[in-house]
Amino acid sequence: FKTTLEKGGKFINQLDKKGEEALRRRERAKIGQELFSVKSDIPLQFPAAFTFVFRAFTTLDGIGKTLDPKYDLTKIAQPYLKDLVDLRDGNAYISILNSFAKRVGWRWEDIAALVTSPRKIAHTDEVVRKLEEGEIKLQVRVIESEISFKRLEA
Repeated sequence: FKTTLEKGGKFINQLDKKGEEALRRRERAKIGQELFSVKSDIPLQFPAAFTFVFRAFTTLDGIGKTLDPKYDLTKIAQPYLKDLVDLRDGNAYISILNSFAKRVGWRWEDIAALVTSPRKIAHTDEVVRKLEEGEIKLQVRVIESEISFKRLEA
């Protein structure tokens, strides 16, 4: 943002199609360089099945772009990938709730505590009330005192 303002550049929504595509290519190249630097630091191995699937997708993408220059596999696959991402928790509603809770900063433990706290407080209040009315009696064993009494009796 600061670089764009200082250099008199344009934001992505102000670019024409060629400028937008050039920006995307630069970003992809930057990501590729970062991945390559990570690869040189840490050895990374893909399963054989992954490489075959990747090769199949790149072949399909190449055939599609040869037949139609406007072909874009990512735009075609986007709705299906969105469905897969939405169903990562087994249910789209649960995924929405989890993503909302993550954005807000809620943890399920906090929500559970919020829900169960009134019952716990009511139970504690009931026990205190019964103690005050004498319905139940509190007995406490102090081991040190019992040992001292046994010594005095002996």
